[in-house]
Amino acid sequence: MRRFDLHQALAEKKSRKLIVAMVLMQLATIALCSVVGGLFLTLFLYFNVRETNFLSVPLIVGSTLVSALAVLVTICTGGILKMCELDGGGRKVAEGLRGELIDEEHPQLSPKKRRLLNVVEELAISSSIPAPPVYILRGERGINALAAGHTCEDAVIVVTEGAVERLSRDQIQGVIAHEFSHILNGDISRDMWLTAATHGNSFLLVVAKALAESSGFWEMMLGYMLMPFAMMGACLSLLFKASVKRQNEFMADATAVELARYPRGLSDALMMIGGFEHHGRVKRREAIETGHMFLVNSGGSSLGAWFAAHPPLDHRILLLRPDWDGYYLYENADELDDYGKVYDDMTELAGLGKKAARQKKVMDVVSDVAPVIAGLGAVSSGRPAASPQTDKLHSESAEEAIPAWMAHEPTETIEI
Repeated sequence: MRRFDLHQALAEKKSRKLIVAMVLMQLATIALCSVVGGLFLTLFLYFNVRETNFLSVPLIVGSTLVSALAVLVTICTGGILKMCELDGGGRKVAEGLRGELIDEEHPQLSPKKRRLLNVVEELAISSSIPAPPVYILRGERGINALAAGHTCEDAVIVVTEGAVERLSRDQIQGVIAHEFSHILNGDISRDMWLTAATHGNSFLLVVAKALAESSGFWEMMLGYMLMPFAMMGACLSLLFKASVKRQNEFMADATAVELARYPRGLSDALMMIGGFEHHGRVKRREAIETGHMFLVNSGGSSLGAWFAAHPPLDHRILLLRPDWDGYYLYENADELDDYGKVYDDMTELAGLGKKAARQKKVMDVVSDVAPVIAGLGAVSSGRPAASPQTDKLHSESAEEAIPAWMAHEPTETIEI
C-alpha cells in the first residue's frame, strides 16, 4: 500500500518553507535597493544643495527611509496591477486563453466532451465542492490542463483538445483529479499571489531600466545603481516561484490519487504526455504568462531546470509508480523515429533497432556463404549439406516482441 499522504505532507512542508524564504527574499531586495537609493539621494543632495553635510547621520537615515518607501511602493504597484488584471478569477484566465466553455447545452457536445463533463461532476461530488466550469482550448493538440481562480466558487478547469481526444477515461480522470487537488489545496489562490509577487519584482526592474535609458544624468545614474539589485530580485522571485510550484505539483499528484482512488490513471497520462509527439505544448501566446498553472510544461521559454515550474515527468511518474520501467506510452508506434534515443532503446527490445539491423546484415552474409561452405564440406565428407542457420530476426515477429508497456489501458488496479 502506497502512503501518498506522506508525499503530500512532505511537499506541503517544503512549500511553506519556500514561501517564507520568498518573503525574506523580498525584504532583502527592498533593503538592498533602499541602501542604494539612500546613497544616491545623499549624493544628489550633497552636490546640489551647498548646505548639505555629507556625513550627517539624519540625512543618511532619512534618505534610506525615503528610498525604502519608494521601492516598496514600486513593488506593490506592480503586484496590485497584476492582481487587478486577474480580479475576474478563473473565468478571466480561461477567456484570456481563448477557451471555449462547454456544458450540457453545448451545440457540438461530442461523446468525449460529455465524458469529460461526467468526470468533472463525479470528482466534484467526491470533493464536496461545486462543479467548476470547463473550458476547452480548441486546436491545441498537446495534452495539458490547468485550474485557475481565487476560491472554489470562481475556479475553472481548462483542458486542451488533445487531452480530450487522446486520453482514456482513467487517464482524463487522473488529470482532472490533479486539477481538483490544486483547488482543494488552495494552490490556485497561491498561484495568483505568486504571479503578483513576481510581477512586482519585474516591475521594479522595468522602472530601473527606464531610468537607465533616460537622458538625465541623475536619473540614468539611479537606474544603473538599482538595476543589478532589481535584476537579482526578479531572478530570485522567479526561482522561488518555480520551487514552490514544483512542490505544489508533487502535493497535487498525491492528492489526486486520494480523489481518483486509482494511481495509474495519472501516471499513465503523464507517460502519454512524455511519449506523445506534441507533449504538453500549448501554441497560443496567452499561455506564456499562465504556463506555471498547467499540468506539465506548456512549452514556454525556460531559463533552466532551476527555473522550471514543473518537476521532471520521470520523477513524478516514479513517485506514483515505483516499478515504472522508464519508458513512456506511445500513441502510434510507426512514428517512434521522431523520439530519438527512446526509439532506439524501445525498438531494440522488439528486435528492430540499429543493433538488430547490424546483426541482420551479418546474418544475411552468413546465410549466403553458409550453403557454399556446407556444400564444400559435403563434397569432402560425402555427407548431405546441412541447412543454414535460421535468422532469428525473421523467425520472430515484431508484434510478439513488442513489450506490454505500450498498452494504453491499465492492466491492474493498485489499492490505496
